[in-house]
Amino acid sequence: MLLSAGRELWLKPPGGSRPLPLADPGGAGGRHAAGPAVLKLVASLTAGFFLACWVVYLLAWAGVVSLAGCLPLALYPLYSAASALGWGAGMVYVQLTRPLPRRARRRTFLLSFFAPPGLLFLLWALTPTAAQQAAPLVPLYALGVFAILFAVPVSMRHIGRGPVEPGSR
Repeated sequence: MLLSAGRELWLKPPGGSRPLPLADPGGAGGRHAAGPAVLKLVASLTAGFFLACWVVYLLAWAGVVSLAGCLPLALYPLYSAASALGWGAGMVYVQLTRPLPRRARRRTFLLSFFAPPGLLFLLWALTPTAAQQAAPLVPLYALGVFAILFAVPVSMRHIGRGPVEPGSR
């Protein structure tokens, strides 16, 4: 028989002896005990990765680093990466900003929306020079795909959550 005892689940044997703790990987409410610390670490690492992508792209754009031709990437995989990155960044933004006040949501939006496209621009800088010259607007189109698919989960964040307080959107 399972009994709730605070944040842990306990198994009580039929003989009435001492209850034995069971491992609850989700913790209380599906949250891990080290959730905020782990979340902060993962957020810092991903933000650092995306900002490093922007730095490398800007160095390539300035001519300091030569990246063209390092990755034989066609247009469709870049758009696929843009769609997956946009959807994923939108979902992460929605999950991160649910408990935050409006001001903190704005700062999180800036980081969530403008940091991940650095990976797309870096992938574009790695494509061969002939592909870059044949279709120079591809990074902007990929940014558009990212933005549209980022907006989908963000625009649906309040659907199915019951009544909404005024000013919380």
